[in-house]
Amino acid sequence: MKPIVRLYDPERDAARVAELYNRNNYGTIRSGSPLTGDDVNAVLQERCAALFMVGEDRGNIVGTIGYLKVSGRRVAGDDELFSGMFLIDPGYRMGFLAGELFMQSFIKLVERGVRTLRLEVDPANQKAFPLYGRVGFRTAGIVSPDEDGYIELISFLPGVVSDLLRTSFADASPQDMFSKYSWRSMGSARGKDLMDGVSVQDGAPLLTYTFPVKKDIIDVQVDMSSGAIVHARHNGHLFDWPETPQRSAPNRPERPSLGSRRLGEFTISLDSGGTLTIDHPRHPGPVLTDHFPVGEDGAPYWRRPAALNVTCQELPDGWRTWLGPITREIRLLGDKVSVVVNHQSEQRVTAFPWVNLRSGEFHLTTEGRQRTLGGPIVRGLWPPDRTDFEAAESVFDDQSYGASALWTDTDSGIALAATWHSEGKLRVEGAHLPAASSEAGSILYDVDLFDGAEALPVPDNVELPPSLTPVFHAVPSGPHQGWNPITWAAAETSRTDVLEAVGSNGSLLVSPDQGIVSWTAGQTKVLAAPFPKLRALGPLTAWNSGLWVTGQGAREDPEQGIEWGSGGRAPHLIGSPADCSGWEIQQRGNDLTALRIVVDGVKGAEQVTHVTPNAQIQAKNRAPILFQTDTNTDLWWAAARDRFPLRASVRRAAIGLGGTTWLVVENDQGTHPEILIRSTGEYLLLSLLARAGDTTTTSWLLSVQEMGSPTTNIKENPS
Repeated sequence: MKPIVRLYDPERDAARVAELYNRNNYGTIRSGSPLTGDDVNAVLQERCAALFMVGEDRGNIVGTIGYLKVSGRRVAGDDELFSGMFLIDPGYRMGFLAGELFMQSFIKLVERGVRTLRLEVDPANQKAFPLYGRVGFRTAGIVSPDEDGYIELISFLPGVVSDLLRTSFADASPQDMFSKYSWRSMGSARGKDLMDGVSVQDGAPLLTYTFPVKKDIIDVQVDMSSGAIVHARHNGHLFDWPETPQRSAPNRPERPSLGSRRLGEFTISLDSGGTLTIDHPRHPGPVLTDHFPVGEDGAPYWRRPAALNVTCQELPDGWRTWLGPITREIRLLGDKVSVVVNHQSEQRVTAFPWVNLRSGEFHLTTEGRQRTLGGPIVRGLWPPDRTDFEAAESVFDDQSYGASALWTDTDSGIALAATWHSEGKLRVEGAHLPAASSEAGSILYDVDLFDGAEALPVPDNVELPPSLTPVFHAVPSGPHQGWNPITWAAAETSRTDVLEAVGSNGSLLVSPDQGIVSWTAGQTKVLAAPFPKLRALGPLTAWNSGLWVTGQGAREDPEQGIEWGSGGRAPHLIGSPADCSGWEIQQRGNDLTALRIVVDGVKGAEQVTHVTPNAQIQAKNRAPILFQTDTNTDLWWAAARDRFPLRASVRRAAIGLGGTTWLVVENDQGTHPEILIRSTGEYLLLSLLARAGDTTTTSWLLSVQEMGSPTTNIKENPS
């Protein structure tokens, strides 16, 4: 029996959609919390779903597709939507259900005037790419997965088809015409390459859609930056294209500043979109980002917020801003920032400040808890991280009145302490301060700013979240002097591009333009690498080395964050036959149990060394991750390794390699050092970031140590 595709019914479909998602490990169940029907409806409401369709077969929901204003904490621009919540039960993936979901939903999107679709996709999901190509999605160049592991695709097909229906070539009903001119007949959309039909002219990416119409060919070229139609050709000849609606600028404008104030070393700024930012010179990028609050129909998301034109009035001690019925007053009082939000109709309003402290601890005190809950920041473990399912119920939802939240980064000596003085709800999720909502339309909170390690508040009687355990253990630092470049020799192998170094207690194999492909210390295999083969590591589709070096944009860029190491690799290894400026591996004497990785670059540039330790989750002697957020103490934290994804930005890390052997990673040189640990479930990826100073170099120390077992009493979560 063929599945029926129809509109979603919130009352009779919600629980069955939740069951579909749970049994396919989609949504919050990946972090151990199954979805409910109420969760599904809450998610659709908060993501401002414009259209949601389901496939039903014999009483079961076997597929869904949604078109939403929000995805990946980004808000779509005018006449745009994100395609998301696209899932097909495995037994139906080889049939016609996927095509029917897209076909019927596209017809409705054209009827509703939607012109552009965006899609966030895991690049490792190669099986889905041909389908996305057939429905017009493309990428405007080579892109790297963002910190969440996704790339963004874009389709202008709804708008192009809508215009095409108004040309002289249209000779049927809209439904028939859409089918005739849809992906089913698009010659250029059948390739697997998501850059098929994409070209660059005068620096602008252009996308050409090709439609066979009877015996004719129609080519329509779109400017991918603006969505504007560049030209249309019929059998190679230009023809007049129907006038299209005026498009607004893409939803990523640079908003001019309306002014700034100082509180000590902190700078508090406001821009024309109503976004409040708090900066500190010891922190890369804003410490806090607080976008203008939203009403019941708004999208409370920070990564690419809605484009707003907020009215602002300067006050002696701050600003008063308003948009429609919502006002927000920001006042600087002593060492605190006080924020008051009001909805003039006393309707629901939400404030969603976002903390950008990447390393440190987060503590929460609410009315419903006996004591403070807190610990080191490990996204996925603490605080919970439910991208795209933020509205699903949380055990941390509580009353806002009297609640307090504390974010501290001891190494930088910066802390934010927030207190709420109004009735409403708090939601702890991701890096929200947390988010606060009020059904009565009033939110009041203060943010105290602390500067200097000696001034940071320390909470008492803290209850730790599950999966995080404190460990007091002195882990020796690696040597910081006496390093020498390694002398390389051609490896005894048929692969002449592989170099080798052998020491008294270890060996290295290096591909000069790829990275370290093998490192053995004593009898321990230190790195995991599939070289010379390629395989996927999460969204990294071409993983082959155990250590490699790349450059990337600033980590504080909300669009990208810290990428997954798929960008341009650094030049060849220094000391190799193709000797040039790039990166270098150093050793002490003849010892290969410790390495110093030195990267030469441009002053102020972000330089990243990526490491995949040999610590697969399937290993029998699998050990938790040990890390420090404060290097001035012997306190380490242990995070249990299970099959749930997690990420943590830390100062030092120790990864168990089996038994009592550990790989210890720490910074040696560079500003704003950070180790981002990401768990894919099977493997770990460590991205070591630092910015080059006056010497234009950064360096990291990696040492293999026998430390005993400081984690003997740590219990892991069951897999």
